[in-house]
Amino acid sequence: MSGAHPTPLQIPPFFCPIAPAVHPALASIDARSIAWFRGFGAFPGDTGLEILQSWHHPELAARAHPDEDPERVQFMADLVHWTIFDDAVVDGDSTHIVETDARDAGGFAALGVKLVRMLEAPDAPLLPRSPWVAALMDLRRRLAALATPAQVQRWVGAFREYLLAAAWKQTAQKTRRLPGLADYVTLRTPDGGVQLYLTLADVIGGYHLDDEQLAHPQVRALTEMALTLIAWDNDLFSHYKETLTEQPCINLVDVIAAERRCTLAEAVPRATAMRDAVMLRYLAVRDGVAPRHPAPVQRYITCLDRWIAANIDMSAGSYRYINPLHRPADEVPWVTLPADRAASASPGSAAPLAFPGISWWWRDDLLGLDRPAL
Repeated sequence: MSGAHPTPLQIPPFFCPIAPAVHPALASIDARSIAWFRGFGAFPGDTGLEILQSWHHPELAARAHPDEDPERVQFMADLVHWTIFDDAVVDGDSTHIVETDARDAGGFAALGVKLVRMLEAPDAPLLPRSPWVAALMDLRRRLAALATPAQVQRWVGAFREYLLAAAWKQTAQKTRRLPGLADYVTLRTPDGGVQLYLTLADVIGGYHLDDEQLAHPQVRALTEMALTLIAWDNDLFSHYKETLTEQPCINLVDVIAAERRCTLAEAVPRATAMRDAVMLRYLAVRDGVAPRHPAPVQRYITCLDRWIAANIDMSAGSYRYINPLHRPADEVPWVTLPADRAASASPGSAAPLAFPGISWWWRDDLLGLDRPAL
């Protein structure tokens, strides 16, 4: 972006009555993950090291899995580092890109198909070696040692879903057209890529969830709500970073402003009320159904809790959002992000959201909340 830098929006504290937690081995996990990522040539030199250290990405895994085996948490921390791919290739605001023509929609779609096929068939050399390809295939090999074949395939399916949504986002950026709010609500959840993490909850925890348990409407609704909360929270945290690229800012705040014909500053409390509505419904469903399910599902629901909280607590201190250009504060504006949680949900957040793609979360009959406990 040329010219003067935009003024960061004022982001209010997040309502999230889920206690924070962190793995005691965070320092070791962080250092090892940075070394692992840079070992493939990603973020080279002293500047690259400073950037990764200031972004705190491994903290996300350490907060989401505070009680799990540190080696399994290490895998998740490394995966979180790899998903910087979203900045580097999908949003195109970094020079650390995959060595292929991924900037146009057709090029990215081809890249996505090849990446998925390499995950399905790890011996298929469909893409030239690059930091991103080499690191991803290392993750795939390591996952095979931690997970069952069914768990690996579930993760590959989540990866395919993420790349499909990312291709949609690139198309919207290329045409420079914001989607309508209802479409954005539907499409943003898979575009966040958090399903790549949540799909591995039982792998990192060392237990097993079967497809029937994950497909239960109550569990599916909680999963979708957690994914949406994390994606929308990230929209608020990352808004300033996204405005600094040449690409259109396809973000919940901008979509609301365009649809409601209001300013970006006026759109922020509306976005906050939307995420608070989902937070309230998530808590109500969780508290009503978690005791009905077997122990592995209860562990999974606890992991959903921790991912929601981890994303808030890590992001609030990450220079990826505070200082996305990695420059002194006297040269470019820095963002002030809320370190504390909001004590209560914002006004106007008690009513259900009526968007077609998510309105079923408020249907007690579809979730089975109108029937006796399991």
